[in-house]
This record gives sequence, C-alpha cells and structure tokens, in this order.
Amino acid sequence: MIDPEGVAIRHPTSRQIRRVPLTSEGPNEVWCCDGHDKLCKYGFAIWGVRDKFSRKWLGLWVLPNNRLSSVVAYLWLSLVHDLGGIPKQTSSDCGSENGMIYGLASALKDAFCGMDDGKPAHIFLRSVHHIPIERGWLDLRKDLGHNLPHFWDAGKGIYRADDPNHQ
Repeated sequence: MIDPEGVAIRHPTSRQIRRVPLTSEGPNEVWCCDGHDKLCKYGFAIWGVRDKFSRKWLGLWVLPNNRLSSVVAYLWLSLVHDLGGIPKQTSSDCGSENGMIYGLASALKDAFCGMDDGKPAHIFLRSVHHIPIERGWLDLRKDLGHNLPHFWDAGKGIYRADDPNHQ
C-alpha cells in the first residue's frame, strides 16, 4: 500500500532477461573473450576467443591460470598477430583480467583504424548477455564429453611423482 511501484520492481518476473535476436554484421565484427573455470579444480583453466558471427573458435588455450591479465592479453595479441588484424569490437565479462585487453583493443583501433564507426573497441557484458561464448562452453563440453572428472577421479592414487615413467 505504501509503495506499490517498489513492490512491482522487486517482483521476481520484473528482472527477466529480455531475449533479442543475436545479430552480427559479419566475420570479425565482434570477438567474444572469456575464461572457463569449470575444470580449474583439475588443473585445466581454459581461456578462449570466439567470433560472434560464425561462432568459430578463434583460439582456445588451457592454462594454469586464466585470470592473469598479462596472460590473456598476450593470448589476445597473439591471435591478432596470427590472424593479421583486429576485430571492430571485442567483448568480455567484467573480470579484472580483461582490463588490459580493453586498453590494447582501444589503442590498436585508435592507431590503425582511421575511421570512427561509433562503436567502442571493447565492451564489458554480464555473462547472461555474452551468449556466443557462454553457449560455446556448453558445445565444448558436449564435444569433449562430460566424463573428464570421472576419469580424473578414477586415476587418483595411480600417479607417482617419483616414478620417471609417470613424469
């Protein structure tokens, strides 16, 4: 009775994610960058870049730690070098490891792309809005199988660090 507007705003259905069509102008318009932490407890921290238009994985790396800004920036720059260019825009989540990519994307776009297309070089998105790469992790798990934890746990006690054959 006191604040019906406030009650309406707090209603569970008021915060539903609005679904819109996922569109892209073409290849290399947006590169989506993200880390996958589901296998970190097994020593497999994954970081990847996926093209929004084609949904093609441009790069996937298994690292000891995918939350180091210098490491993910190096991987992003190596991808730029290997592909011979930068995208119109990159996107990532708001993790602190992505700040250097933001700076590099902005600097490279300013230095080498003379025209201003009105889009920032990098955007930060919440995971629920970062669909191409988040959906890619599901596809990757389906392709690789969900059984890595099973095989990892089945091998406990078998590996001996002092055995040269095991090393």
